[in-house]
Amino acid sequence: MIYQYLTSRQKEPFSWEKNNCLAFVSGYLEHIGQEPLPEDWIRGYDNPKSAWVHYQKTLKKYGCTDIVDALGIRFHRELTLHPQDGTIVAKKDEDFMGYIIGLVCSDRCFFMSSEGLKFVEPETSDIYWSIKEC
Repeated sequence: MIYQYLTSRQKEPFSWEKNNCLAFVSGYLEHIGQEPLPEDWIRGYDNPKSAWVHYQKTLKKYGCTDIVDALGIRFHRELTLHPQDGTIVAKKDEDFMGYIIGLVCSDRCFFMSSEGLKFVEPETSDIYWSIKEC
């Protein structure tokens, strides 16, 4: 299922409004018949500045400290060096959230970036969650 989803999304360009990293993960959840991420996590902003403001308001609304905390409330954290296909991944990044959020497939982590869908190698500092909800 993850291969089909990645193939279907590989040519879609990044968009703050419609195709950001959280929308990418939420789309996969829908693709496999799971409940998507809350709409207010993935919509309501259209540029980096409005995304930052929206992110801060949303964290406060849900009582979370950061996106890792927010995902941890909803999904089961996996402590592993070998995540399964379809696992959600957070990788430290310089952006305003401090992390980029994506999906694992095979031995790579896939993220929706400003350049579109890209993949990188996993690192020991990556954080993983199984799709099974808490």
